[in-house]
Amino acid sequence: MEQKKSIHHGLGFVIGPRLQNHVIAYGRVSDRIATLDLSLPLRNGRTAKCRIVNVYGPTTEKAQENPLLVEALYDELSNAIEIPSRWLLFVCGDFNSKLGKLSKTDHDAGLNLCIGSYGMDDCSKMFRAARALRVGTSTPSLLVHNTEGHFIATDKGKADGIREWFLHQFTDPDGEKLDPFQGDPSPLEVPISEDEVKRAIASLRNGRSAGPDGVSNELFKYGSDITSPVLTSILNYAFEHQDPIEAIGDGTLIALPKPKKPPGPPANLRPITLLNSIRKILSTVALHRIRDKIDNFTGPYQSGFKRGRSCADIVWAQRMLVSVVMSKHWDFHKMGIDMSRAFDTVKRSKILEVLDQAGCNNDELRLVRLLLSAALETVRRSSARPNSPVSELGMPLEMEYADDVDYLDEEKAPLERLLPVAARNLKDSNLFVNEGKTEFTHVYLADKPRRGEEEWRKSKILGSLLCSSADIEARCIMGNIAFRSFCKIWIRRSRVPLTRKLQLYNACCVSIMLFNCNSWAAPRTVIEKLDTCHRKHLRAITGLQWPRSRVTNDTLYKVCNTEPLSVKVEKLRWSLFGHILRMPQDTPAQKALEFSFLSSKRYKARRGRHCINLLNLLKGDLKRRKLGPPTTEKKLKELRELAKQKTRQ
Repeated sequence: MEQKKSIHHGLGFVIGPRLQNHVIAYGRVSDRIATLDLSLPLRNGRTAKCRIVNVYGPTTEKAQENPLLVEALYDELSNAIEIPSRWLLFVCGDFNSKLGKLSKTDHDAGLNLCIGSYGMDDCSKMFRAARALRVGTSTPSLLVHNTEGHFIATDKGKADGIREWFLHQFTDPDGEKLDPFQGDPSPLEVPISEDEVKRAIASLRNGRSAGPDGVSNELFKYGSDITSPVLTSILNYAFEHQDPIEAIGDGTLIALPKPKKPPGPPANLRPITLLNSIRKILSTVALHRIRDKIDNFTGPYQSGFKRGRSCADIVWAQRMLVSVVMSKHWDFHKMGIDMSRAFDTVKRSKILEVLDQAGCNNDELRLVRLLLSAALETVRRSSARPNSPVSELGMPLEMEYADDVDYLDEEKAPLERLLPVAARNLKDSNLFVNEGKTEFTHVYLADKPRRGEEEWRKSKILGSLLCSSADIEARCIMGNIAFRSFCKIWIRRSRVPLTRKLQLYNACCVSIMLFNCNSWAAPRTVIEKLDTCHRKHLRAITGLQWPRSRVTNDTLYKVCNTEPLSVKVEKLRWSLFGHILRMPQDTPAQKALEFSFLSSKRYKARRGRHCINLLNLLKGDLKRRKLGPPTTEKKLKELRELAKQKTRQ
C-alpha cells in the first residue's frame, strides 16, 4: 500500500551556528510571511538590531482565483515591517511578480508603490543605515518645563505639556472662530475635477511620513487611477452638503528643540505637523487655482513660495549691490525686519480678506476657508505690507522671502522712519515686528588699514553671509562637521562600496558646502580652501592618503568621478545668471543687475585694482563666451533675449 507524502505549506529561515546566539525572536505572521529579529555585535562594542522579513507572494493564477489574497498580503506585510526607528529592515523572498501589483497592467506602478511606501529601495536602506551609524546618534530625551519652570519627568506629562502650550499658541486670544462653511449648502460653481485631483496626487513626494491615518503618499500616487475618482467624489460631496472631512483637520504634532536655544521652555521647541495626504491633496488643488492671482497680488518683491523664485535670487541681488560698493564710491544701508511667530499669529479671517482683494472667486475662498478652519496647524502668510519708500535711482529697496523682509536705501534715516510705520501697519494684521531683533547694516568699503573687517561681512541673509569669503570659510567648517559625523561609514572600506559612500557624501556634505554658492565672488586663495577641504574628504573616503598612497589631484577626481567644487561654482554661477536674465524685469535681482551694469556709471570708480566681486566675475564670464558686458540698455535687452534660448555653454 502506497503511503501518501506529507506536504506542509509555509516558509522559514535556515540559521547558521554563528548566528544562533544572536537571534532575538522569530515571528510567523502568516503562511506567506515570517520575520526574524537579530542583534548583531559591532566593532565598537555596540549592537545593531535588524529584522529580516521573508515573503512568499501568491502566483498570478492564485491571485486571479482569489483577488483578496493580495490585499491580505499587503495588510500582513504592513504589520511585519513595523520596527523601531533605530532598527534595520531587510525584505526578501519570492514575490512572484505580484507584490505591490494593483491590477493586471500596473506592474511598474505597483513596484514603485512597494518601494516608495515601505522604503525597500537601495537609497532608502542606505540612508537609514547611515543614520544608524552616524556619530552622536544617541538622541537625548526631550527636556520640557511645566508652568512652574520645573522639568517634566514622564513622557506622557511632556506630551500633555507640549500639547497645551501649542494649543494656546495656535488659539486666537480674541476668540476668532472660523466656520468651515458659510451660507446654505450648495455645490461649487466649478466642481473639483478628477484631473485636478490627479495633478495634485502626482505632485506628492515619496518618502514622506504619513499622518494620523497611516496612509502614505505612495498609496495615493501609484494608485491614482483608483483613488482619484473616489477622492473627487468625497471632496465635491463635502462642499455640496457642507459635510466636514475630519481627516483634513487631523495631524501629528512633533516638537523639535530649536538649535542654540536652552532646553526646557516650550517656547524653544519648533512644531512640525505630519498631515494626512488628503489634506495635502486638497491644499494643492486650492493652490493651483489661486496661484496666478496670488503671484500678481504679492508683486515681484516676494520670493518665497513662488514658481521660479528662491532665496538664491535674493542673496544674488544683495551681493550684486555689494559689487558696486567694491568698485564705486557708493554705499547703502539695509534694514532686516524680524517678525515674531509670523505664521502663527496672523488672523485666518485676514487671510480670506487678502485673498478676496487678490481677486479670488467664491469657489476658491470656500476651498481656503475649509482648509483654514480644519487645520491643526497651517502655514499661513499675509500679503499685507507697508508701502515702500521711493528711490530716484530705481535700485531694489524691498526684498521679501516668506516672513523675512529687507529694506535697502542709500540713507539710514528713511529706514529708521519706516520701522515704526511697518510695525504699526503689520500689527493691524496681527503680525508683530520684533524691533529688538531688527538689524541695521551699513554696507561700505573701509580704508585699507581696516578693509576686510567691516561688520557687514558677518551679516546673515537667508542662511548665508553677505561676504562671499566669510561665507566660504563658514561653509567649509560646516562641511567638516557634517563629514565627521559620518566617520564610521568612511572607515568601513571593505563593507560599504565607494559609490555608496560618494552618494551619501554628496547628499549630506557637498550640499551643505555649496549652499547659495551661485553668487560667490571670492579671491582664488579662498576658493582654493574650498577645493582643499573637498579633496581631504575624498582622500579620507577613498583611503588614498599620504603616506599610504600618493596620487595626483586629477587622479583622485577621476577615481571619484567628480570635479573640483570651484568648477561647479562657476557652472552654477553662470546658470543662475541666465535664470535671472529670464526673470521679469521688475524683480529685485533684475533691478540689481540693471543698476550694477548701467546706473552705477554715475558714481566715481575707486582707484587701483578693485576687490574681487560678482559684477567683475560675470563680466569675465561674458567675455570668455565672446558676448561682452551689457554697457547699454540695448545690449542688456539683447542679452536677455539670448538667455531666453537657454543655451548651455
